[in-house]
Amino acid sequence: MCAKTPLTVPIPSRSFYLNILAVTTSLWIGACVTNTSPHHGPVHALLLLVLTLASIMMDGRIAQAFGTRFSARQSESQGIIEGALALPWFFSGMKLLDSNGPSKLQFHESILASSTLLASLANIATREASRGSYEMLNCETGGATPLAQQKKHSTARVLTLLASCLILVLSLMEIRSFGVFLETALLTGSSMGVYFLVMYAFPSTFTVGEGWIISQGATLLFLKSVPLAVAEILTDKEILGGDAFWSEGTTIKVENARNWSVLILAFSLTFIPPLSFASRCLFSTKTPSAGVRVCLGVAAIAWGGCGLVLSLAGAFRVLQFVFRDYWRIGMVVGWMLLVVLGAGVARSMRDRVPNIILRKWFHFLAVVLFLPGHMLQPELLEIALACAFAAFLAVEGVRFGGVPVLGSVIHNFLTSFTDERDSGSLIWTHFSLLLGMAVPIWVFPPSAPAALSGVVVLGIGDSAAAIIGSRFGKIRMHSDGDKTMEGTLANFIFCLLAWSGLIWKYGGVSLSSFFAPTLSAAIYEASSSQLDNMFVPLYYSALLLI
Repeated sequence: MCAKTPLTVPIPSRSFYLNILAVTTSLWIGACVTNTSPHHGPVHALLLLVLTLASIMMDGRIAQAFGTRFSARQSESQGIIEGALALPWFFSGMKLLDSNGPSKLQFHESILASSTLLASLANIATREASRGSYEMLNCETGGATPLAQQKKHSTARVLTLLASCLILVLSLMEIRSFGVFLETALLTGSSMGVYFLVMYAFPSTFTVGEGWIISQGATLLFLKSVPLAVAEILTDKEILGGDAFWSEGTTIKVENARNWSVLILAFSLTFIPPLSFASRCLFSTKTPSAGVRVCLGVAAIAWGGCGLVLSLAGAFRVLQFVFRDYWRIGMVVGWMLLVVLGAGVARSMRDRVPNIILRKWFHFLAVVLFLPGHMLQPELLEIALACAFAAFLAVEGVRFGGVPVLGSVIHNFLTSFTDERDSGSLIWTHFSLLLGMAVPIWVFPPSAPAALSGVVVLGIGDSAAAIIGSRFGKIRMHSDGDKTMEGTLANFIFCLLAWSGLIWKYGGVSLSSFFAPTLSAAIYEASSSQLDNMFVPLYYSALLLI
């Protein structure tokens, strides 16, 4: 008598979870928008659903045929779904928070930009396939012939173009203004240009989805946030009037703090990267001649001098704000001491603790730094986060630029904490951690739970998932990754525990309202192969606003 073969339950793939979650989230957000805005909500929901289906088709059918074309970072997925939907989901949540704000226009801008990117990538993939260059980084070809590959790419291109046209028509029906349409077209075109520049300038650093979210964010910063911040600062007599930088004694307005944060971000991105590239060429042995070195040196000195003058003027105002209040002075000193102590502890643990747990030490350190600041001095924290980003960018600029002695010291220190996601020309996971926690704080008011979405989900939930999953995880979450059920459950539980301790800050909010968003964010973190520091906070904050 033959022994019975034990029944094995097939483990779903990572893409299965992500596809189901993407469709469910778009339907969920679309239903909430429709409920709050019966007139415009159905079109909003349809736009989200069409973009979701188009991104799923691109991620699954064409896979990563275009990954090698852009020298994208090798990954289990190129993040088409995450990159295309992150900002439309995010701005949908903002629309629910403030239906009269600019989020409706920003939603249409982001969804048009994402659909344009999908159409462009479909065209590129089809051309690559027609040339016989259809090698994919991790897609299953199933032994398909080149002709079959070309037909698959052509079909996906046609469907993607149809979806993009439908999104364009529906968005035009909603915009109904030629001036607004021109503004949207400018932002979309600029995002595409920045995207190609980023992917070619930093090879093997970003996946397609990561590069797209960075490009859209940079475009929105320079073309939307900076002009608004400058206009508000120039028209606010309280800011221009010397000591009137403070609106009420020693208290700065929330709007002023965010405007200064925007300017600090834009300033650092304007001056530091060109100086870093000039330094890289100046100290490189491949620079062709002494004349080129002299020209680069003169340009770098001139550009750096302008940046130094402006930075000193801005730093003087920030220091004025800090030194007018003893609590702010104490908080800044405390932050500095914690950073030095945290870096020393991390260095001492480097040879005794697994890298995945060591990296989560910085997540925990960020919680200790940011959470008290958000509770006690939210305006100071917003400016401090912008200054921290500028400092990170300057340090990476010195490392990337190959500045003698100092560049190698920084490189050796940073590479001791990196993983395969920092295999490109940039080391940027620490940037993504800072931005993942800072963006919700910059965007949402301190009274909204979404402002702490990045701190909770990255600093507490993701850390718990990594530690418990790596040490005690047994049940695999999906068939093509190392994420476990135990780690995902830990993420969910510890986030809820964090909210149970913070809920007193948000009167009238029940803990049950965090269940569905937190569970979805935990599954999203386990299902995505992208850099979770970037995408999970955007996703989580959007769901917390529903």
